[in-house]
Amino acid sequence: MSKITTQKHGLRPAEAAAAIGSEQLFHEMKIAGWICPVVRRHKLTLYDAGDVAKCWARMLNGEIPPRAEDGNL
Repeated sequence: MSKITTQKHGLRPAEAAAAIGSEQLFHEMKIAGWICPVVRRHKLTLYDAGDVAKCWARMLNGEIPPRAEDGNL
């Protein structure tokens, strides 16, 4: 019996950071304006999975977000 999996379209911040591979890199992408939440409510913040994929594609094309200074963390 096979399992049917569904693709998540909205990712919580920890899931988006895991998809990118690094919390620091995800934070730098947010500061650079590469990615913004599509839902921001009282306790819910979601990022579009397609936007996360676009950020990763930018990295594959050689772009690197500016390094976050320690004061910006």
